[in-house]
Parts: sequence; structure tokens; C-alpha cells
Amino acid sequence: MRNEEHLNARALMHWWAITAPRLGVDPRLLAAIPNGGHRHIRTAMKMKAEGVRAGMPDYFLFVPRGRFHGLAIELKAPKTGRLSESQKEIRAVLEDQGYDFHVAFGWDEARIAIEKYLGAR
Repeated sequence: MRNEEHLNARALMHWWAITAPRLGVDPRLLAAIPNGGHRHIRTAMKMKAEGVRAGMPDYFLFVPRGRFHGLAIELKAPKTGRLSESQKEIRAVLEDQGYDFHVAFGWDEARIAIEKYLGAR
């Protein structure tokens, strides 16, 4: 994860820790999926054997709303981020299974997507 993405991820989780209780949601229900980043080859091999899947979104909100089972969020750096082919494929698979999926360019877009999803906005 590049530094700009890291800073956005930290900001999102800081906001969530403060806001989730106000929204009546257990903060533990928004979790990061540690798929990205550069790792030693042995670590990467272990993670793949344990079930890490290419293209999985950065965050998942384990809260059903309306017709959706949960919300997946792919957090990208503002202006420079774009979905990889594997992310596009996973997006389609998750949407076909009844999950909402949002690509957020920066933590504030992720915040807005979460608030809209939870009906707080």
C-alpha cells in the first residue's frame, strides 16, 4: 500500500472508531482485508495457501442493509487509483452474490459510501 493510501486508510478507520457507536453499529463490523502490499515471497506463499484471493476489496462492512448482505469498499488514492482486472472480476462476483461494492477515491468518499449504505445520510 502506498503512503497516500495508508494515510487514507488510517483516516477512515479513525473516523469509523468514533462514528460507528453513534450510528449504533459495533466498530468491529468494519474490517480490513489485508490482501495488498509487498511481502517476502515466503509470506506471500503462506497467505495464498491460507486463502488470500487476488482482487478482494480493502474493507468489508459486515452489516446487511436492504437488499444487500454487506458493503465492500475498495479504497484508492484520490486521482491516481484504478481497479485492477482482478478487482473488477471480484466486484462483479460480489455484486452477483448480493453485496454492495463501492470504489472510494480517498477516505472521505469511503465515509460517504458507508453513511449512505447505513442510511445515516
